[in-house]
Amino acid sequence: MGPLKILLVILSFFAVAALVFLAGSFLVDYIFDYSFRHSGDPANAAGAIVPLYFFTRFIGGSVASIVAGSISAWKIAKSDLSL
Repeated sequence: MGPLKILLVILSFFAVAALVFLAGSFLVDYIFDYSFRHSGDPANAAGAIVPLYFFTRFIGGSVASIVAGSISAWKIAKSDLSL
C-alpha cells in the first residue's frame, strides 16, 4: 500500500467519523428536545431523559463514529485503488 493510499485511509477515517458524530449529535439533540418538551411532567422526564441523553450522545455517538470510520477506512484499504 502506497503512501497516498495510506493518507486516503487515514483521512477517510476521520472524515466519516466526524460526519457521523455531528449528524448523530444533531439527531439525538432533536429527539431528546422533542421528547422533553412534549412530556407531561418535565421534572419526572428530566430524571429519566437526562441520563439517557448523556449516555446516548457521548458514549453512543463516540462508538458509532469510531465504527463508521473504521468501516470506511477498511473499505478503502481493501479497494483496488492503485495509488
